[in-house]
Amino acid sequence: MLSKLTLSRLITFNARRGGEPSKLRTKNWQNICEGSSICQEELDALPIEERKLAERLKLGYVKGKGARSKKVPIIFPEETVAAIDMLMQHRESFITNKSNPYIFARLYKNSLKSLRGSDCVREVCVMAELQHISLVTATQMRKYLATTLQLLDMKETELRWITDHMVHTVDVHKKWYRLSNRAVELTKVASQYQPLSRVILKRHTMYCLIM
Repeated sequence: MLSKLTLSRLITFNARRGGEPSKLRTKNWQNICEGSSICQEELDALPIEERKLAERLKLGYVKGKGARSKKVPIIFPEETVAAIDMLMQHRESFITNKSNPYIFARLYKNSLKSLRGSDCVREVCVMAELQHISLVTATQMRKYLATTLQLLDMKETELRWITDHMVHTVDVHKKWYRLSNRAVELTKVASQYQPLSRVILKRHTMYCLIM
């Protein structure tokens, strides 16, 4: 269950398609942990609050949608870092196929596949006894996030950081093969996503109570 909860958190926090965070491999996580998300020079140039944020979070890249797609960024909140570390530490005790390369591996017999992100999010929603589970999908969250951004007093540059991370608009879609700057992904995008995730959760809760 820890795998499903962690994967669901990554999907909802990053507004990612379920198939993207689920493809995180063990070797990818080892590289993420061993290397710094951004270089020290960039870290020193950041405001103190963003510097603290960069020190707490991690940034990695996974393969995006489509056979020819490049990598897309995934931001790892603190609680997911601890959870993945625990999954890695106890991996040998619960993985049925030791050759499965994925952190969020399926536990069915000798499967070499990863968990389905959309199924995990749906299962977590059922456990939470949400009334309108159909609203909590990757597509709906991305659309809702894009709409919510219009209501916030964001600068054009800040909005561009978010849309670059989401790979959401047609204009950005044409440019999505270009990896975003690591410092921007880890600090600017994360600083916007944290309050946004709280706003979305609050509004979904209010909506469910009203309905």
